[in-house]
Amino acid sequence: MKKITSLIVALLLLILFYSPQAQALSCAQLLSVEEAYAKYDGVIVGKVDKVVPNGVHNIVKSTVTTSFKGVSANKVSIGEDGFWGNLNGPSKVGKQYLFFLTEKNGKWENPLCSPSKLVGEATEELAFLQGKEIPLPSIPDENESKASQASIWIISAIAALVLGILAYVYLRTRRKTPSK
Repeated sequence: MKKITSLIVALLLLILFYSPQAQALSCAQLLSVEEAYAKYDGVIVGKVDKVVPNGVHNIVKSTVTTSFKGVSANKVSIGEDGFWGNLNGPSKVGKQYLFFLTEKNGKWENPLCSPSKLVGEATEELAFLQGKEIPLPSIPDENESKASQASIWIISAIAALVLGILAYVYLRTRRKTPSK
């Protein structure tokens, strides 16, 4: 009798935990590039400048080289899972990726099921995206901006020097003038 009871309990437990179909992620079925383009809020090619760990997530700082949808800035911060990243793993500094992004509360996210991948592995996707580019604002040349910053300081210093000399000359000539 104990064997039968044990067998029934074991069968009930097996039935409880039996699952005819198990999926770890909802993205077991990969989207075509057309479906992914329609589904995601932002599609860009970006070079990863920096990856900042933030708890269980990473903040990926990226320079946008080409935007195909949703992103109109030269630089973006993208949240992604710190361990998994997306289907192709977490982003690596210095690499260039085709990112499929979602926007949540005004912030970009590279979700787990996103078909984001290295640009070198995205030939089919990039062929589909050709002609869908969004113009980005031009990035000022860093040397130009440094030069203009330096020239502001030089002009300010020269102006202060000239004003100082003029004030000195004025005060000297005022003292030499005989008073009546």
